[in-house]
Amino acid sequence: MKIKAILYPQSASRLVLRDLPDVHEVSAVDAEGRLTTLLDGPSSQLVLVEDGALGDSTLQQVEEAVRRHPTTTFVLLAQHHTPEFLLRAMRVGIREVLRVPLAERQLLEVIERVEAKQSGAQPPHACQVLAFLPCKGGNGATFLGANLGWILAERSRVLLIDLNLRFGDALSFVHDAEAPSTLADVTRHIARLDAALLASSCVRASPNYAVLAAPHDPSEAMDVTPADIDALITVAVANYDFVILDLDRSLDPVAIRALDRCDRIYPVMQASVTDLRNAQKIKELLRGLGYPPDRVEVILNRHDKGSEITLEQVRRALGSTPVTTVPNAWVDASTSANRGDPIAKRAASSSLTRALALLARALQPAELPRGWVARFFGRGA
Repeated sequence: MKIKAILYPQSASRLVLRDLPDVHEVSAVDAEGRLTTLLDGPSSQLVLVEDGALGDSTLQQVEEAVRRHPTTTFVLLAQHHTPEFLLRAMRVGIREVLRVPLAERQLLEVIERVEAKQSGAQPPHACQVLAFLPCKGGNGATFLGANLGWILAERSRVLLIDLNLRFGDALSFVHDAEAPSTLADVTRHIARLDAALLASSCVRASPNYAVLAAPHDPSEAMDVTPADIDALITVAVANYDFVILDLDRSLDPVAIRALDRCDRIYPVMQASVTDLRNAQKIKELLRGLGYPPDRVEVILNRHDKGSEITLEQVRRALGSTPVTTVPNAWVDASTSANRGDPIAKRAASSSLTRALALLARALQPAELPRGWVARFFGRGA
């Protein structure tokens, strides 16, 4: 389908024309023209507005245009991406905000969504929802979930949702930016949530990897409801190949509603008596909540063959629950975490990177071509 797009104002063309394929019809217009008048002619499916054009009078025009043309997608090209600015754009009806300079394929993904919306097509889509929760604080559950997401995003669209609502810091493991919007901001507008609003509320850690950060203020956690989480995950699974949920250890109603949507649940432990007891409790709690045993897989993190508590003892204590080991690579993990760089980017040859790549390969076996696997496992992989 050929999409008609308007760039407003004309100066916006320098930001996006290189990213728009020739198969679409694009017009750039001066800021003196009224948006409502421009749209009252032959219909346009996409309007791109540069943030520099958003004075008070233009905001009124955008609001009026959104009201009069509900089937048109309005996208803001923003160089100043603060929470206040996002809220200002949302109030006038702009549902998607793209930070410039644009990331690879970012605008093309918007066009693909507009095409699907105009045609009414809903292509078949399968998404896996994965949850990581620690058996004890400091076990590395967030580190593993965030870094697994970065590896999966080499070949798939991945969303990481930080559901440690009071003290979440998942974003810091894969990106050093401050989140302009958080899960609390999204749930305040949950009735209007769609793919565009969700995408614009995330930090893009890589072209295919989006992170929805936990609330900045722990008190905002009180406003997030199980219904909010259910609605959020519903939108997420329709638009991503993997959704990774970073949970804390307290399984409250919000966390339980999230676990209800999971395909895989990964309790993360270390080789200690306390961890092992907690892993047993979590296993029994998940069983009592009715989750099928084949959804649960324990990860033994920082595994060392010389540990006083052996892998065999862990497996005996957990019975039929599968146990996957992740080796102890403390220096690599610490450097990665302190610098906000994914471990696979910071230390591609690390034993920890290889373990996460194995887990990724198990989750997306048909998606990983030989060349990608060889990056982590060597030429003979």
